[in-house]
Amino acid sequence: MFCTAFYQYLTVRYADEFAVDPNYCIAVDISRAKDLSYTEILKSGTSEILLNTITDLNELL
Repeated sequence: MFCTAFYQYLTVRYADEFAVDPNYCIAVDISRAKDLSYTEILKSGTSEILLNTITDLNELL
């Protein structure tokens, strides 16, 4: 979820001036020694998890 939020933040904040490359939006799980790029999230089709979570939280508020 952090990787998705990071990519969306960079896109909203800097996309007018720079090209945001999803290959370089990387989150690292230090307990498992694994990394995950936003490109991998897009390929797996799980990029909607953050949007669904935000929608669910907004409904609860």
